[in-house]
Amino acid sequence: MVAAILKEKFSHLFPQKQLFFTGSGTSALFLYLKATSISGKQILCPSNICYSVVFAIMESGNVPLFCDVDPYSGNITLTDLQQVIDQHHDIGAAVLPYMYANAIEDLPLIVQHCKEKGIRVVEDLAAALGTEYREYQPGTLGDAAIYSFGRNKHIDLGNGGLLGINTMGEFSIEILRPFHERASLVQQRFERAYKKVLYSTSHLERLESLQDLARNSASSYIGGFLPDTDYVKLLEKRLHEAMSEKKRRCELVSYIDANIIFASRLIQPYAFADGSNIWRYNLLVSDKGFKDKLINKLLEAKMPVSIWYPPINKLFSKEFPPKVIEFSRKIVNLDFSKMDRTAIATFIALVNRQVRATH
Repeated sequence: MVAAILKEKFSHLFPQKQLFFTGSGTSALFLYLKATSISGKQILCPSNICYSVVFAIMESGNVPLFCDVDPYSGNITLTDLQQVIDQHHDIGAAVLPYMYANAIEDLPLIVQHCKEKGIRVVEDLAAALGTEYREYQPGTLGDAAIYSFGRNKHIDLGNGGLLGINTMGEFSIEILRPFHERASLVQQRFERAYKKVLYSTSHLERLESLQDLARNSASSYIGGFLPDTDYVKLLEKRLHEAMSEKKRRCELVSYIDANIIFASRLIQPYAFADGSNIWRYNLLVSDKGFKDKLINKLLEAKMPVSIWYPPINKLFSKEFPPKVIEFSRKIVNLDFSKMDRTAIATFIALVNRQVRATH
């Protein structure tokens, strides 16, 4: 009932035909795969996807299948997807994240190709709530869409998510209820073990360890998610503020871009499509030495910078898709959501100082 009310009030943000509250964005994907009886299949996703997506894929009884990405946006492309699909014949679904809230340029053709092959499509909008695009409305082309209200998302309530369904009649609360007890609200245990497994020496050991981890983590689940009144009130308040917050983020990005000294051989801006509800401010840094020095200086100044997302396929294979490696080597991002103009100005000054020092 609560989800239905949200859909009525905020249909511009949640355009799907049905909505269901879940414990997290991860839980939303897990529930979708279980409720559609997708099991023992390969689930296609980009190599730089968030590790929690892989958690949901494996816990639902499936295995991840990784795809290369565009080296400038980090998003999946039609060409890269087609190459993977042509080489595999047991793909149950494709999970397509909007990297950094940037629209997926080829999405209509990607969805069409997947449907022709009998592959379900899940649009991952966990970090892209409010993103719009001139060619299509995000969240409406795939079979389903997932959202997150977890840590560091556009609406950070600490937990909670939504599963949006575009096929009427296929889903109901009754279908989802048997799986709610296993839907994870948090995955701290998985996070800790992921970091440990990531650095083991053998890729086979990594895979076996991660599989064991996914199986054993079920005992740490704390159940499904039924939002209380206070949670719903706060969520509605944040959703009402979503568009003004989107405008603020876009203005900050324009301000940063206008004041940073860009140098073609060192540093370039990350291009967001018009309508993106920008999640993090991104830079593409070509020179590794410069990148390392820049990150160190920013961290020393306690700037919230990272190189998120790293290629997760290294846990499963010795092979590294070339373009995702190229992209991950360049990306530097800033979680600017809680930064004021003074902090932003400090960030700009630090970046420019490093550019001038290198020149």
